[in-house]
Amino acid sequence: MRKTLQRTFGLLFFALVGVMTGTAQNSFPYSVDFTTAGDLAGWTAVDDSPTKGVTWEYGTGAYSQAEDASKMCAIMKEDSASMHVDYLVSPGFTATAGATYYISIKAQYKGYAMCGVQVGKSATDMSANSVISDNVASSFGKYNNGWFDYNGVERAKTAKVAYTATEDGPLYFSLYAHSMLDADDGDFFFVYGIDIVEDKPGPKALPYSVDLGDNQRGWAALDASDVPGVTWAAGEFYDNTSTKFFPGVVNKHDFENTWNDYYVSPAFTLEAGKSYKVKTRTWKNTDPSAFTLSLMLGTSQTDASTFQKITDLEMQAVYDATATEDHVFAVGKGGDYNLAFLATTTTGTDEVIALSYFDIAETDETPEITIGGGSEGPETTALPYNITFDSADKFATWSTLDNSDVPGKTWEFNASDFAGKPSAFMGPDAGSATCDWLISPKFELKEGKSYVIKFDGATGADNATSVILDYFVGSKDKDNFKSITWIGEKLPKMEGEEAKTEWTVDINKDGSYYFAFRALNHTPNQETDAISIYSFSVTEAPEGEPETPVALPYETSFLEETGAAGWTAMDRSDNVSSTWSWNSWGYTEYDENWQQVGETHPCVGFSSDWDTNANDYFVSPLFTLEAGKTYVVKTHTATNRSCFNDKTTSFTMKLGTNKKVQGTFTQSIGDIELNTVYDRDPSVFEFSVEESGNYYVAYNISDPVGSKAYGYIFDFSIAEKVVPDVTAELPYEITFDSADKFATWSTLDNSDVPGKTWEFNASDFAGKPSAFMGPDAGSATCDWLISPKFELKEGKSYVIKFDGATGADNATSVILDYFVGSKDKDNFKSITWIGEKLPKMEGEEAKTEWTVDINKDGSYYFAFRALNHTPNQETDAISIYSFSVTEAPEGEPETPVALPYETSFLEETGAAGWTAMDRSDNVSSTWSWNSWGYTEYDENWQQVGETHPCVGFSSDWDTNANDYFVSPLFTLEAGKTYVVKTHTATNRSCFNDKTTSFTMKLGTNKKVQGTFTQSIGDIELNTVYDRDPSVFEFSVEESGNYYVAYHISDPDGKKAYGYIFDFSLAEKTAEVQPVATAAVTDLAATEAGDLKTIKLKWKNPTKDVDGNDLAADAELSVKVFEGETLLTTVAGAPGAEGSYSYEPETYAGLHEYKVVVVYNELESEAATTTLTVVVNGINGAIVIPAGAEVSVRTLGGALVGNNFSTLAKGTYLVTVKTVDGKVKTMKVTK
Repeated sequence: MRKTLQRTFGLLFFALVGVMTGTAQNSFPYSVDFTTAGDLAGWTAVDDSPTKGVTWEYGTGAYSQAEDASKMCAIMKEDSASMHVDYLVSPGFTATAGATYYISIKAQYKGYAMCGVQVGKSATDMSANSVISDNVASSFGKYNNGWFDYNGVERAKTAKVAYTATEDGPLYFSLYAHSMLDADDGDFFFVYGIDIVEDKPGPKALPYSVDLGDNQRGWAALDASDVPGVTWAAGEFYDNTSTKFFPGVVNKHDFENTWNDYYVSPAFTLEAGKSYKVKTRTWKNTDPSAFTLSLMLGTSQTDASTFQKITDLEMQAVYDATATEDHVFAVGKGGDYNLAFLATTTTGTDEVIALSYFDIAETDETPEITIGGGSEGPETTALPYNITFDSADKFATWSTLDNSDVPGKTWEFNASDFAGKPSAFMGPDAGSATCDWLISPKFELKEGKSYVIKFDGATGADNATSVILDYFVGSKDKDNFKSITWIGEKLPKMEGEEAKTEWTVDINKDGSYYFAFRALNHTPNQETDAISIYSFSVTEAPEGEPETPVALPYETSFLEETGAAGWTAMDRSDNVSSTWSWNSWGYTEYDENWQQVGETHPCVGFSSDWDTNANDYFVSPLFTLEAGKTYVVKTHTATNRSCFNDKTTSFTMKLGTNKKVQGTFTQSIGDIELNTVYDRDPSVFEFSVEESGNYYVAYNISDPVGSKAYGYIFDFSIAEKVVPDVTAELPYEITFDSADKFATWSTLDNSDVPGKTWEFNASDFAGKPSAFMGPDAGSATCDWLISPKFELKEGKSYVIKFDGATGADNATSVILDYFVGSKDKDNFKSITWIGEKLPKMEGEEAKTEWTVDINKDGSYYFAFRALNHTPNQETDAISIYSFSVTEAPEGEPETPVALPYETSFLEETGAAGWTAMDRSDNVSSTWSWNSWGYTEYDENWQQVGETHPCVGFSSDWDTNANDYFVSPLFTLEAGKTYVVKTHTATNRSCFNDKTTSFTMKLGTNKKVQGTFTQSIGDIELNTVYDRDPSVFEFSVEESGNYYVAYHISDPDGKKAYGYIFDFSLAEKTAEVQPVATAAVTDLAATEAGDLKTIKLKWKNPTKDVDGNDLAADAELSVKVFEGETLLTTVAGAPGAEGSYSYEPETYAGLHEYKVVVVYNELESEAATTTLTVVVNGINGAIVIPAGAEVSVRTLGGALVGNNFSTLAKGTYLVTVKTVDGKVKTMKVTK
């Protein structure tokens, strides 16, 4: 207990000392050596762990072999009771906006805990901190069994991070010990020293000196090679003479391409008339070297064209860490300059060179060279600008940049081109594919302004080299261009019958701009290739007609890209790169364990801005707002999990007056909460304006570290805070005979130049009052006349009627549309294209009535759209006189189909009576029969078998999938069980994804998905075509009429695929036990007439033993016996005649036969017959068939019996009467 109290008191003491000392503002550069400080030296320990008690303290670290003693340090010990959430907070500093702070931490680590670096405004409250780096522990030295140094090698290492301040004010840095484990048993950090250096923006003061092996603050690599990509980087080089590694800036190997790479210093302010000495230390691993290393002077860290050579440098072949190479120079004009090392080669090489040291200072020594034109760089050209390339001197005011595969041939002045005219000319380059720029002088252009570029040019008759109009910002660098337009291989560029010679460029930030013509050909130019530019001009574009404001209320969803129409992105980051844009992969929510929550949501997003800060606006269309009114903005937004955790990003909504100038967005509407939850209530802001006028609303995302900024916008609405619109009642009817009635409808002008739209006309071309769309000579026309809102119901149909007319020579089309949910130009759906004439004629009849089926409950607006792709003529005129909407009567009820029901979808006729019901968010593709149907693929995507026509659902793009394929109507009875059988499949990708739900449901209204509440069963996702059917049994609670539906659904509609091959529905009946057939009939045996063959004949049964008819296609097996010996088995059909002939081994005598039918593995009752054959040497044989009457008489006529076999020897008269009545008498001797 005492030890714990003492430790707690000690921590409290350190915390109090930290708070007190933390209020003092320290200066830069700052350094603390904990090995000698004796305490935490003004640093504050803050323990935010779940179980407090163990935190940062001053103590003993690892052991130094060289000093034979342990090193003192700031230590974060193990905590067996809790995970680390512990901060070691610096003394207070004063930040300068734009300054970069370089923090170096010398330390060792043990275990798996993490050590981050954060920055904040408080020594005690860490909740508002920003993360500079989440974990730098891997850059610390390892604990290595407790050694600080061992055998002359120091095990403690230095981690380095940098932070750029965004505002002036208090500044506290902190080391943040944390982990993902419940406890950090065995995890240590030993911090021996911390250095912080401030690097303020702007030119660096002289004298200036830097060890490039230690730091490269403010320096930048500039790769101007023909094939860029491999350039300068911090690293180590190995000197063979001293056999040691040294830190420095080294070239990376490029075995194939030549070098033309600059390593550029920060800017320095140099004065004309003064001399400056530069000291350098450089090295090469091969002598002579493939590299030429030069000292250069320029005015940019990004534009190689600004540099001039001061001198070539002699690199050391044997490294001497104390020697320098010194050169003195002067500038011809004062200004801000950059020095640079330029490395060049003539071939690719694996040699190594290194930069170790740089120093610049004023000197009294005489300069070796005077160069430089000052910080202004190239002279700025005034606007308006115009040039005709009719002399070499004028051509020389422009520059060229040759980025061809084999540089050499480029733009040049041509006194007489293929047309005999002087020009800036690009001719054939037979030796190389072509990429050459002709670049204008510099122009200083302004953010928010537009500039008109005009030029006159021509190409040779067979030219095949393309011309592209580009521009450069800041510097003329091959990697710095942006394209204005691809003109093509022919000049002038033709658009229809007109030559296109003018383009307008919008400027997004103040700066220096160069316009350029790029000649591009991916193969060597042919002799016929020729491009001439005769003249070029740049003028500031007149402001033009002001943008037409969008009417309120305004609402849009960014689920579809069309929802972002009219919105613009304004990138005002230091380096313009990525910015707000719509994308289909949009936003995916993750929980605190980085597990995905729900589906992916298409939206407008900002997904980080690398290598710069983030300062990007997403700007709405223009709205007219009035002073004294309150406006409501609603929006759903999110940020990603890392941005939410960092909490450095600012996400706000602002109001401005110029969508191209960020400085006009001065009014804050509200701060948007950083939140990762997609399905939540919207952010709602209310605001007003002090002055009536036109305004833009903008989302502004900003972060000093652009890579941390993420924002997603799902929807936006703005409206005056008023009572919602009143819903019109049905039936509805209106006659447009007054302005007041017309005012109950609204208009939406989506023309190229909004302004002219639908209006009330008291007397149209027919002298009648109407809702009227007249000529619009200034613009192509796209204007809606929109009804009030109607609340319509899914599954219902509505009848629309209207009366209208068009002028005699009208050429503007009329389309009948409707909107769902909101009156938005991107939200309409068409009912019918009526055409240029009203009323619409179908043969001799006028068509004035349409029926609309509604597929979901909602708010609907009907609309007439006037559409013309060219400006309306004076003769264009459309009048709508009246309009009505009524609910359609239900009509005759559908007649149920009898059971059992069975159909195959191999043919399209099999789908008769079935209907598709699409209830996806955006109705598009749905179930349908198609002949190409389904093709099975195995797991290697190899086709299996043939293609099978069927009913299929093949994905639903840009929406979810929620589609039903609904059967005809069936009458089902409570208490009975029904059986559904179906063969189905899905495709290979859907089977692999396993996100699609494929089910069978029961409902009562084929137009209302809400009635399909009873599940019949889940259909297995399977790709195999030839397999057993899915079989489902179900019953209903109430007798009635029902529909069976296949239902396919997937939050990502493009993943959903389903195929249906057949369907059957039947009542489940009790299993019938098989029974035997009846016996055969008409069984008879006869002698064939050859005295050796017996023939049997019979008739197969047609019924079973219960008297039920046998199936016509029943397969019977008939067994024929003599006595108990099976003679044969004969296949037969019900009711067929059967027969069998054979030669018995013993012909004479009594033959007894039976015939048995085998069916369902059961034998029938046997049918029997006999045949007696008597044989003697005189008369041959007497055959006595079964059932025959026999009488035997003497030759005198006396009756002696009927059994010939029992008589004594002698001669007799035998009479045989067969069952068919035939009588035969024979004399027989026995």
